[in-house]
Formats: sequence, C-alpha cells, structure tokens
Amino acid sequence: MKKWLSVVLVVVMCFSLSMTAFAEDDIEPVDNNDYSWELENIDGTPSLARWSYTSTTTQAISINNGTATVTASVTGYRDKATKVVMYMYLQQSKNDGWTNLASYTHTFNKYYGTAEHYYSTCPRGYTYRLRCSYYVYSGSQYEHIIAYSNNYSY
Repeated sequence: MKKWLSVVLVVVMCFSLSMTAFAEDDIEPVDNNDYSWELENIDGTPSLARWSYTSTTTQAISINNGTATVTASVTGYRDKATKVVMYMYLQQSKNDGWTNLASYTHTFNKYYGTAEHYYSTCPRGYTYRLRCSYYVYSGSQYEHIIAYSNNYSY
C-alpha cells in the first residue's frame, strides 16, 4: 500500500511540475525609441492623476499610394485644461520593433487641438501606426497621455 501511494504521489508531482510552452504567433513589436527629449519642451509639474484634465483623444492613420496621412486630436475638460502639447510619431514595424519615421510637435494654448500631416515615402509590405504623446495642462500642472492609432498594414 505504501509503495502504491508513493507511486501515485510521484505521478501527481510530475504532472503538477510539468509545464507546457506555446509559441505566440502575434508577438507585438517592441518600441525602443527614445522619447526623453519631449520633456525638454515641457514645463510645470506632472500630475499623478490620469484623465483628470483630458476628456478624449483620437489617433488615425491611412496610406494611399505610399503617402501616409496621420491625424490626431485631443480635447481637455473646458473648465480645467488650459494648454495642450502634442507629439505625433509615424512608426513602421520593422525587425520586430517600431521605428519612428517622422515626428511632429504642436502646442495649443487652449483646451483642445487637432493636427494632420502627410508622409510620402511609405514602402509596401510593412505595418504602420501613429503614436501620440499628449501633455494636457491645467495651470502649471500637466498629465501625460500616450495613445496609438490602429495598426495599418500596407
């Protein structure tokens, strides 16, 4: 009986300690770009709260005949937001990572802002997206929101 019990325990331990590994088919590329330069243009004190000054953001990308159109919009709460700084990055997925192809900066001295840009050299066979970094101010404090468009395969 003891021998049978020990065999059962060994089998149970083997099954409980075994692990199954699966390869993930859709691994998201890594964004290794350096965005620290953004802070050179940002003044004030960061707020720990998120979505306290920002109401909505929208980001979009489309590509037609190799020309990418990127649009971004941010709206803060009218009674709180006083200024918006927007950074837009057109990104291409290449070698399992996102590479910035172009960047654009806008400052709006009001509670909202919208921008649109064109980039005319997008080769076929890649995936693209728009990364937006929004700094929405309320007086001298700001909150930082990062948002992405959908991926666009071209």
